[in-house]
Amino acid sequence: MRAPLKHRAPLLFCVLSLACAQQAIPNPSPEDRFYFPTSLNFFLPPGAASGILYVASANYDRRYDQGNLLAVNLDRVNAPGSGLPVGLPVPGILGGDETLAVQFTDLGMNPDGGDAVQIQSFAGEMLRDPEGYGGRPRLWVATRAEGDLLEGISTDPSGEGLVCIPAGNNCVFSGISLAVEQEPQGGQGQPAAPQPYGLALSSDDSIVPGDLWVTHIRPADSPPTSGLDLDNYVVHLDARAALPTVTVPTSFVSVGLGSGNSLFVGQSNVWVSGRAQLSITALDVLMRVVDRYTDTTFFPQIGLQYAATEARGLAMRADESRIYLVGNEPDTLIVVDVEQPSSEFPTLTVVRAVALPAGPNAIRLIERPGIADVLVITCQTDGSLAIYDDGTGELALVVEGVGIAPYDVAVDQRGNLARFFVSNFDDGRVAVIDATLGEPAQPVSARIVATLGQQQGCILVTNDATCVGSQ
Repeated sequence: MRAPLKHRAPLLFCVLSLACAQQAIPNPSPEDRFYFPTSLNFFLPPGAASGILYVASANYDRRYDQGNLLAVNLDRVNAPGSGLPVGLPVPGILGGDETLAVQFTDLGMNPDGGDAVQIQSFAGEMLRDPEGYGGRPRLWVATRAEGDLLEGISTDPSGEGLVCIPAGNNCVFSGISLAVEQEPQGGQGQPAAPQPYGLALSSDDSIVPGDLWVTHIRPADSPPTSGLDLDNYVVHLDARAALPTVTVPTSFVSVGLGSGNSLFVGQSNVWVSGRAQLSITALDVLMRVVDRYTDTTFFPQIGLQYAATEARGLAMRADESRIYLVGNEPDTLIVVDVEQPSSEFPTLTVVRAVALPAGPNAIRLIERPGIADVLVITCQTDGSLAIYDDGTGELALVVEGVGIAPYDVAVDQRGNLARFFVSNFDDGRVAVIDATLGEPAQPVSARIVATLGQQQGCILVTNDATCVGSQ
């Protein structure tokens, strides 16, 4: 039997009040740990021993209101950088006695703030622009949750002091939306770039300063939400403007069906890897070449030379003579020579394909003057880091047991020594791997020496105490 109205009204008021109270309570992501860490970036300030490690957390299960970006001062963590002028506080680094990796759960975050900003969930790639604006370098990160935001963060020259552009510590409020109905006069809702992911910045500041390019994963449709007339774009904008914006339609360049993943900005062309071919009639999705000055796209059809379903990470030599492409299905490193890279129609030739451990994702290139390149590749399914030596054309070694779902890798190189930082998406920590990069008569070697952050026990056991704010 229903209660009389005079009894039901207070109950209804309490229920509504409780709902309002729950909605009003903010739940920011914690600023003393990583949570589904994805992209990384490393910066060594002048005079620093260890440097700054930037880590974006994706907040994948939406446990918190947003993700975040942390600037971890490795000097405060007591995990000195590579080059090993001090060395980690364990013996046996890069040879000698074997020791267990040291676990640093305290990230040494500044209690007065300035080491963290909130960003939208589902962070993709991140890059650092050392020039920035007004004497402050900038970080850029692509995020794929509500708003499909490209978010900019200013930093002190020291690498710390994070501030969202133009102000504040919640970049969701000021991010540039790439997937709203940015339609030109008489348009149908295109162009748009839903689920932005890959980022690259030009290095030719004397020609086109601050030329930032962005890919996106989900195709844009026209009209919006119709699922019709699908297309995919790369977006470019001036990363050095006081308040960067995306203009329509000139900043959107069509690259056809098949979403973009990663990029390299060359002297004349932008090199784009791609995944998720949406039609059997679509042109080769593995690689697209976009002319920076005419906004036209060339499809080199390297899929006819090596058949892979899609491509993820991409790395390119500074002189643009060789591309290293991470292919999936099969999991392969595809090595491609490039002739006339600045021409309208460069020639791409696959020279070899090297089998990789399962689930390769991100790739970083280490160029060694006078010696062949070294590539480091995260392998998510395998839980490893693959290291490829282009001098031998083979994998030099595979570092196993890096973590659960290694995602991205950042490199601190000092001469012949290097330190790799690897984000582990399902583990919640960053693995630290020390390596010798090898010489003509010396092989590459590497091993795990430390982990940063607290393990996400809640990923393995849902009621684990590390799931702070889970309910």
